[in-house]
Amino acid sequence: MKSLTDLFSKSRANDAIELEALFGDRAQHVVHPDRPGDRSPDDRTIVANVGEKPWRPICCLSLVFANGARDENVVGTGILIAPNVILTAAHNLFSPRTRRFVKTAHAHVGTNSGAHAASARIRRVEICPGYSDFADTDIRRYRYDFGVAKVESNALIDWSGEFLDVANQPPLADDELGRARLNVAGYPAEQGPPKLKSDSGGVLRDTISPANFRYRMDTTAGQSGGPVFRYMADSQQVTYAGVHVGGDSRGNIARRFDAAMQNRVKEWLQGFQA
Repeated sequence: MKSLTDLFSKSRANDAIELEALFGDRAQHVVHPDRPGDRSPDDRTIVANVGEKPWRPICCLSLVFANGARDENVVGTGILIAPNVILTAAHNLFSPRTRRFVKTAHAHVGTNSGAHAASARIRRVEICPGYSDFADTDIRRYRYDFGVAKVESNALIDWSGEFLDVANQPPLADDELGRARLNVAGYPAEQGPPKLKSDSGGVLRDTISPANFRYRMDTTAGQSGGPVFRYMADSQQVTYAGVHVGGDSRGNIARRFDAAMQNRVKEWLQGFQA
């Protein structure tokens, strides 16, 4: 029988793990403030009907991390990108501080005021190679802060009826991203039952890089891993722009959906089907 140390060494090499193999701790969320002097400190709105477009594929993640002698429950966010695969932030799945993966996790869709329309257990997770090389205080980790979680049943897709097909969606070019009005949506780790909250706004154009970009849209802890996307109401077209990963007083940060991220996602999806 392999020891936890042996299993952890293997997971570090592959940046993947079967969830029952390892223990982890709480996700490394950050509360993201508005810019100084903002007259509206919280511009987020509660999504009244999570069963409508574009909200149906957005998942509320119930994450369990080991915290000393007891477990700690943490909320995160992700989005279905295949019938049984969720795209989220790597730090929802792996702690850069303790170098450990999440212990157990479940995903829910149709979550409103704490009630879930459908739920499924997460069985396997993978994070972007290179993410585990950086400490939680090193902002370079944002270049690698994305991962996927595979659920063990079709319960989520049976309810949502759709997923965001990022594997076949062309990434937004710099000029498209710079002029787009975007949304960020997620489940805040606030007091009371989880409710989906969203904000909309533009990108800080001078922050656009191949791997990241910043924006002033409001978020709080728990919304990490949520989608940053463009939604065209007339056509109901959703275009994925990135995954919400962090922030500071200069703005919130997304790991940009670029060709490298798309290729990595395709590899994961193919591996899950093998």
